[in-house]
Amino acid sequence: MIARSTYRSAGARDTAHVAGPLAAPCAALGLAAACILLTRFTLGRQTAVVVGLCAAFHVGLAGFLWLDGRPEDAPRAIAGLALAAACGHLGWVAMHWPGLDGALALAARPAGATVLFAPVGIWLSAPRLSRGRAAYLHPAMAALPLALAVARLSCLAGGCCQGARMLEIAGCVLLGALSQRLRRDLTAPAVVAGLSAIRLAAEPLRAPDPFAPPVVPVAGVAGALLGAAALGLARARRDVR
Repeated sequence: MIARSTYRSAGARDTAHVAGPLAAPCAALGLAAACILLTRFTLGRQTAVVVGLCAAFHVGLAGFLWLDGRPEDAPRAIAGLALAAACGHLGWVAMHWPGLDGALALAARPAGATVLFAPVGIWLSAPRLSRGRAAYLHPAMAALPLALAVARLSCLAGGCCQGARMLEIAGCVLLGALSQRLRRDLTAPAVVAGLSAIRLAAEPLRAPDPFAPPVVPVAGVAGALLGAAALGLARARRDVR
C-alpha cells in the first residue's frame, strides 16, 4: 500500500499527464543524479558508483509500479531486475570469452556489463501464462530503460566514457518515455530494438575496454538484436491486423 500511494497517487498522475511522458522520468533521473553527485563529492567515487547502482534498482521497481504493474508482481519485478543485472554481466563475459580460465576470471569482475542482454533477465522472470505474462512484461520492460539511465549515471560518477554515457542516458530516457505509451505486445521488442540502437550510436564515442577488447564485436551483437527485435515488432503488428 505504501508503494502504491507513493508511486501512483492521483496528484502525481495528474501532474505527469499535464507535463508529458518525460516529466516523471526526468524527475527520477534528476533526483538520482543529485544523490549520486552528493555521494561522489562527500564519500568518494567508488561509493557513488554503488549508490548509483542501488538507485537504478529502486527506480526500476518504482517505474514498474508507476506503470500499473500489479503489486503482487513486485517480488517478480525485483527478481527480474536482479536477473537483468546478472544477464548484462554474463553477456559481457560471453562477448569477451578468451577461454574457460580467462572467462572465469572475467566473471569475477562485476564492473563489466552490457545493456544489450539486460532485457533477457526481465523476459526470464516473466510468468509463463500468456495473460499474466503480458500484464507483467509491459511495465517491467518499459521501466528498464530509465533504470539503465540511472545506472549510467553511476558510470559517469566513476569517470567512464563521458560522451558515450551522456548519449546513452538521453537515449534511455527517451526510450522509456516512448515505451510506456506503446501497446503491450510491442513493448518488449521495442525496448530491445531501442537499447540496441542506442548502443550502436554510442559505440564510436566509447573509450577502449579497460579489461580487454571484446572477442565478439559489439556492433555485430547489437545489429543482430536490432534485426530480431524489428522482426518481432513486424510480427506483432501483423498479428493484430
